Amino acid sequence: MHDQVATGNVDEAILEVIREQHMDLVVIGAHIHAPAFLHLFEMDSHAERLVRLAPCPVLTVKLPAPHFEVRSIVFASDFSQEADRAVKSLRQVCAAFPEATLHLLDVVTRAEDYSNAIDRIHAFADRHHILNYEPDVVNAPQVSIGVPRYAEQSHADLVVMLSHGRTGLWHFLHGGSTAESVAVQAKAPVLTFHPETY
Repeated sequence: MHDQVATGNVDEAILEVIREQHMDLVVIGAHIHAPAFLHLFEMDSHAERLVRLAPCPVLTVKLPAPHFEVRSIVFASDFSQEADRAVKSLRQVCAAFPEATLHLLDVVTRAEDYSNAIDRIHAFADRHHILNYEPDVVNAPQVSIGVPRYAEQSHADLVVMLSHGRTGLWHFLHGGSTAESVAVQAKAPVLTFHPETY
């Protein structure tokens, strides 16, 4: 570990250092934000922008943790084919914390999706030979609300999510990404990464 001082726009300076130093992981502190719909017209935080733009995984931490013990990992996803691209990284996270329980979480926004969600979770686990996991499905008005709520109620030590890294008009019209919102709303640390690179 070493210190480095950079000047200029905070986000651009951090991203430049990440690229120059070929960083494997960024750890950033953040304040817990209200749900996205309460600050639609506020600027994104540094953490949200790094989750979106960093070429490596980002661990967003909101609360002090004298001992970072991970006993419960929540992988939040819709378990579509895109989630398959996260398996390598998910395995690496689980290998780093072999004693932790893995929760595969799907947040549905309509009650009738519940059984389909359970089927998707089991199919994902079967495809990738994931044997030790807890399937969980919760209902919430938005995924970005359901994941932090579930993480808090289940006392999760770490939340893992894919970040799509979309920018521009798509990002504006859709109010940001779910992973960005969860990264600054969940009390537990949130690890995000892009499926294209990890």
